[in-house]
Amino acid sequence: SPSRRECGGHRLSTRLGRDGTDVFGADERGDVEVAVSRWAEYEDRMTIWPMIVALHGVSEREDFHPERDQLNHTVQVTLLAARESDDARLWAAAALHDVGKVETQRSRGDSHGHEAVSAGMIAPYVHPDVTWLVQQHIRVAAYLSGEMRSAKARALAEHPSFPLLIQLR
Repeated sequence: SPSRRECGGHRLSTRLGRDGTDVFGADERGDVEVAVSRWAEYEDRMTIWPMIVALHGVSEREDFHPERDQLNHTVQVTLLAARESDDARLWAAAALHDVGKVETQRSRGDSHGHEAVSAGMIAPYVHPDVTWLVQQHIRVAAYLSGEMRSAKARALAEHPSFPLLIQLR
């Protein structure tokens, strides 16, 4: 499981990389500024960070996201994840769950299927649990509403990261 350090009232989890590398790299005191500056040096930041920043100006229907701007939505979801959990996998999934919307809106004119595109984009850079959470973040609504077939619901609920998926909803 990810290591954890206290960080200004929050616990900062590390080891987000696909291979368990220390992505945030907070110092022993859990200093957020140190963590952010070290994360900025992380080798995959040139791939991951632009995916998130590209969400600025990407709009969504107000009934889906009242914030309208996808970057604003992503920041709000990520902050909520940090308040609800100290699990770095949830934080990463929250930050990356909609990155595929840039591509789907450009190529298709809407966000349908963005979860698969997002998961494909991030898979080489993050832990497999993060990829699974991003891939499933739309399906959880059908599960929670009872609209999902029982066999599919059972399979979803049996995944070890299912409790995090419920938090990501």
